[in-house]
Amino acid sequence: MTQIDESTDAALRRRVLDAALAELATTNAGSFTMAAVAQRARLEVRVVKDMWANKPGLITAALMAYAEQNMPMPDTGSLREDLVGYAKSFATAVNSPTGRRLLDAVIATPKDWDVSGWRYSFFVARRQRVAPILQRAIERGDCPPDVDAVRIMDLLTAGLCSPLQFYDRPTTDEDCEHVVDLLLNGIRSKS
Repeated sequence: MTQIDESTDAALRRRVLDAALAELATTNAGSFTMAAVAQRARLEVRVVKDMWANKPGLITAALMAYAEQNMPMPDTGSLREDLVGYAKSFATAVNSPTGRRLLDAVIATPKDWDVSGWRYSFFVARRQRVAPILQRAIERGDCPPDVDAVRIMDLLTAGLCSPLQFYDRPTTDEDCEHVVDLLLNGIRSKS
């Protein structure tokens, strides 16, 4: 494949992912279709299906692309600063109108919307993306080796989503630092 083909493929992939995010931000996951994404991207549906064989794969890829673009993974050399940095980028992303709608699509969905398991696929991919923060902390000796990275990141995310989901208010920097400090107190108490 030539360089031109690779950049064309990357641009086409980005176009489809942007269309998928736009579709998710305007409809619920149950109503999300590959045909609607193709229409938004001004492509034939077969082009979208050639890239992603099914709806769960496309939803997961779109949500992960959004996360990668909007929630960088810090590597400051400090567990607290890494977690606060991640928390603040997470809060900024989910406080946006698009982020809020995507959060609603991921969290507040009836079970029958998820018959194909796309939410599970997304959460597994998200965990794999953020787990290195805690792995580096373990390697530096900042936290015990038996700390459960998945549970820590799930608790962090849940704490950051609470203001939006339960109180209909944006997650603040103060919320981010408070949740991180509570988690770190729990991690330190295990040492």
